[in-house]
Amino acid sequence: MTLLLRNRLTDWNPQLFRELKGRLKTRNVALAVTVSLLGQLLVLFYFWSQLPVQGSSYSNYCLKDNNYDCIQDALGNVAINWAAWWLDLFRVLGLGSFLILLIGGVYTLTADLAEEQRRGTLNFIRLSPQSSQSILTGKILGVPALLYLVFALSVPLQWWACLAAGVPVQAILGGYAFSGAVCFFFYSAALLYVFLGGAQAWIAALVAWSCGWPFIMMAGAIVAETTEKYFDWNKQSGLALLFGFVLINVGLWTYGICQALNRRFCNPSATVISKKQSYFAVALFQLSMLVIALPSLAYNPSKNTLFEQLYVVAILNLCWFLGMIAAMSPDRQALLDWARYKEANSQNTGVKRKSFLGGSSSVMRDLIWGEKSPMPVAIAIQLAIAAAMWVPWILLWPQNEGKLQAFLGVIAGVNLLLIYAALAQLILLIKARKPAIWAAGAVGAAIFLPLVVLLQLSATPEKAPVLWLFSILPWVALEHASATSVFLTFIAQWGILGLLSAVLTRKLQRAGESASKALLAGKPSGA
Repeated sequence: MTLLLRNRLTDWNPQLFRELKGRLKTRNVALAVTVSLLGQLLVLFYFWSQLPVQGSSYSNYCLKDNNYDCIQDALGNVAINWAAWWLDLFRVLGLGSFLILLIGGVYTLTADLAEEQRRGTLNFIRLSPQSSQSILTGKILGVPALLYLVFALSVPLQWWACLAAGVPVQAILGGYAFSGAVCFFFYSAALLYVFLGGAQAWIAALVAWSCGWPFIMMAGAIVAETTEKYFDWNKQSGLALLFGFVLINVGLWTYGICQALNRRFCNPSATVISKKQSYFAVALFQLSMLVIALPSLAYNPSKNTLFEQLYVVAILNLCWFLGMIAAMSPDRQALLDWARYKEANSQNTGVKRKSFLGGSSSVMRDLIWGEKSPMPVAIAIQLAIAAAMWVPWILLWPQNEGKLQAFLGVIAGVNLLLIYAALAQLILLIKARKPAIWAAGAVGAAIFLPLVVLLQLSATPEKAPVLWLFSILPWVALEHASATSVFLTFIAQWGILGLLSAVLTRKLQRAGESASKALLAGKPSGA
């Protein structure tokens, strides 16, 4: 029976069998069993110590009268609220297990894959006939196997506590489904972090800890709001909508991360996301934020409230588009290959060189859809998608006051992000040992250096609004700047963007020319 199961597992997913074989040693399994059972006993002893004793006048786990005193019988025995006791016991067990799975799984997966890359064994795995999905699934299911065992041993006590507390079965299953989806999302993100060059498992675990708390709280709410004690149809309906919305988003983002994982696993030099995928991704991200922001308009919010929401959206979009710039930037060799191909195609078709990046249909198609072409045009399309979704939201504001300022802020934000994209792509074309670090440093300096200088000079938005329009916080200066100043600032920003684009175009054209000449001469290019 064991041999048959082993053969079936090997045939279904050899990578999973490899991981389980290396981890499910007798010593490791015994340690996991001991930790799980001991942890459950400690939790039980703790909660047992919290039960009210004879003569207690107050306790969290006693039935209370109208004066909130514990109800006692004639002998002084306290009436215990066992449903509340079991519910709190499950919360600690369930949420504690979720936290262990989330943090521990992210840490072990990151450490394991980083070690595989360091030792070079991941390249051998790539040569195997297994599909990338099979290998990555085997990693996710196999690497945290001992953590799964610790969790599985706590499930019987969790179910006992849930049923004793009166939690509906569907709520228990929903909580498990939600926790599993969130863990799979973070596990996939941890693998992608390693493929992008990350190797510090503690950083990945710290990020999972920081970003996982909202999901942990939501998992607890799923159970708490569906018990008989807290039964409320209105609350349950709102919770179900929120749960469904979050679960759908988690599923979609997990799918996107898995696509990126497959791309990087099969081709380590490929961009994380294709340009076609990026357009769908940005639309989904903006739609998710818009769904959260739209209901607030029904409550006739004030101008300050609307601008606070707009600030949050702007900050989230700044982080999002900086991430997209990093995810879509082809490396230097890919850019050189693309430039050489376009130069050769230009010579073969007789197109003038000045139109190398000047707008021919084939070049424009490459800039919009191509895998190896520069990414600023794709970033511009993404920004147009985002603006097309948020401008109607601004138009729906109940008050007309502030709409113009919001529109100008959107334009300023778009200008700055396009400048960052062009700057990053230009730096990535430079011949350097680690161009990605140089690009990140250049963009980081463009973002934070103006703020540091302005703060050091005590130049407030009221005193120097024009200077603040060149920072990542143009919103704070718009209400203090004149229309002429704003217009001239936009002209200057477009001039900077045009200059960076011209330099990038020229460097790509020269790179294509030198690469083509070197290829014809049989020499390596040194562009």
